Amino acid sequence: MNKKISSTSGLVLIELMLVASLIALLASVGLVSASNVRSKARDSQKTLQVHEVGTALKIMHSNTGRVPDNYNLNGTFNQSGGGNLPACEGIDPSGQAYQKSMDELTASKAITAIPSSPGFGPYCYYDYGGADGDGATFSATLENPRNGQTQISNRGQRPPPGAKAPPCDSYGDVNNDGWVSEDDRLTNYNNLTSEQQRRADVDGDEILDSRDTALFNSFLDGTSTTNTFPACNFRPPLCDSMGDVDSDGLMTTKDLRTIQRRILGSITFTAEQDRRADVNFSGTASSLDLALIQRVLLNISNVLPACSLRQPPCDSMGDVDNDGLTTNKDAQLIRGIINLGTVNSDLTEEQRRRADVDGSGIVDSSDDNLIQRYASNYDGQTNTFPVCQP
Repeated sequence: MNKKISSTSGLVLIELMLVASLIALLASVGLVSASNVRSKARDSQKTLQVHEVGTALKIMHSNTGRVPDNYNLNGTFNQSGGGNLPACEGIDPSGQAYQKSMDELTASKAITAIPSSPGFGPYCYYDYGGADGDGATFSATLENPRNGQTQISNRGQRPPPGAKAPPCDSYGDVNNDGWVSEDDRLTNYNNLTSEQQRRADVDGDEILDSRDTALFNSFLDGTSTTNTFPACNFRPPLCDSMGDVDSDGLMTTKDLRTIQRRILGSITFTAEQDRRADVNFSGTASSLDLALIQRVLLNISNVLPACSLRQPPCDSMGDVDNDGLTTNKDAQLIRGIINLGTVNSDLTEEQRRRADVDGSGIVDSSDDNLIQRYASNYDGQTNTFPVCQP
């Protein structure tokens, strides 16, 4: 009787070999795929940095009239267009030619840090000369050629007609070409990236509206009196977080707009926000607080009444509420009573004496204004009351 010979063991061996080959193939594909992803990521980073440095070169030339100098490989100065090789990072660690050129760019504050290549070829810089810094060239090598080209560069180009450099932090430069120009004018605010929204928000209140459009237009058209954007105006609080109602550590235009909405009744404040908004120390947020913060942001003044509370100049004059200080609270107190016509009934004889700072014998709007001027000290010269003068 013939016995059948089983082929199971042979099939298992073949199958195992096929599976092993397939695993090896998949692994190699995965490695290649991961490698391609990383190389493309490096290319993307290089492309972005080349563009950023190109923009920085334009800004430096716009602000200073020059671009970074060339340096020889031993670190000595070399005239533009001299025919020498570009200085590339890491090529000359002793002379640091690339470092020296980039140090000049960062010193101009057109860029915050010296760019460093993520790999597969260094960054290089050379100024080939030309008008308006046109020859300043920053280049990189790509791992994945584009249109057959492995080298990319961004030569400093002349700005668009009528363009201006952003006054700070790329505000107004919505299209990220390094300039505030006609190309950045917006007819609507749809389909903007978060970064574009930040740059378009030139008043700094985190709301894109017609006010941003008007400010952009006046800046570009040359009709702005400050030659900057409100978003570029910010100051640390002068004392005790006064003016910083959004608790970001700064007094900004956003704080102004927030206080304005509080005054109009469209939003409510916490007790702490009300305290911070009351920079004139009147007991409530008002348009005067807005004006005082605005003066500080524009560097017109360096004084907030709440940060420089004043004692009476003489004999408790102006200190109507008897707290030991002459403040806008005193002015507001008598203002309300004057408007009601109840000075004699609502104020004691001593309070009427303290409120009569002009020495006229009656408490009226003149006293209110004098106390307010003394407490706020707008001009830095109101240091007494008429009644205190000999």
